[in-house]
Amino acid sequence: MKFKTTLFLLILVLAVGGYVWFVDRFKPSTEELKQTEKRVLQDFRPELITRITIDRQIRENDTGKVLRLETYELEKETLGWKLMKPVNFPVNTPLVRQILDNLKKVDQNRFISGSEYENMNRDATGLNAPDIIATFETPQTSVVLRVGAQVPLGWEYYAELKGKRQAYFIPNQMRDILCFETDSSEKDVRRRRVFDITPEYVNAVQMSIGGYEIDLRKGKDILSWYTQTPLYDRADDKLIGEIVKKISKVDGLEYIEQPKKKNDFKY
Repeated sequence: MKFKTTLFLLILVLAVGGYVWFVDRFKPSTEELKQTEKRVLQDFRPELITRITIDRQIRENDTGKVLRLETYELEKETLGWKLMKPVNFPVNTPLVRQILDNLKKVDQNRFISGSEYENMNRDATGLNAPDIIATFETPQTSVVLRVGAQVPLGWEYYAELKGKRQAYFIPNQMRDILCFETDSSEKDVRRRRVFDITPEYVNAVQMSIGGYEIDLRKGKDILSWYTQTPLYDRADDKLIGEIVKKISKVDGLEYIEQPKKKNDFKY
């Protein structure tokens, strides 16, 4: 065999071997595939979700009468998530991201399919009138999860996905994740941070204290601060930087109803 032919075959073998290695490198392992098969939301991609709707039945207790219905609607905007219902308010975006990431990782303990699913008592499992209907929308599709009653003698709940002829036994923590609140508790999805700002990007600070106006602005070098009013002068960069950082970290202590008039506030 000629040297050129041998060299060509050697290069071809190396190229094919490299391609196979590159493709296999990004394939999930057998262990990863087994783990994915156990997940309730197998094709769930949190980064693609643009809208979330949670419909909840609030009961007197786990099996008691329905007291009221609650609907939570969240939309993803350019700067983060926003709550549309039950109130229009900015959302705690890191909390929503955490909720979506946690949902992706939840495994089902077991599932019912085939004839067992078809003959299942849907009233007893609570899937005829589920306590929670969670809808996650992307620009192309949506995922609808229905959560019913608690499994007898267990820390699980019956659940099903729209379009799949299966019922899952999901852990109670997955149900808890879907129980959004606007009650000022730790589960409140509203944003507590008063000012959604990044200190480094702030280039002006204006304050009014008892009719006394203070206007601070950054110079052309984007590093130095200057007072504009009550007089033009060089400001203390370090002090102004610390003030801006403190302002950026201010959290609200509680939420109140928006008054119709500003003078409805009492100090």
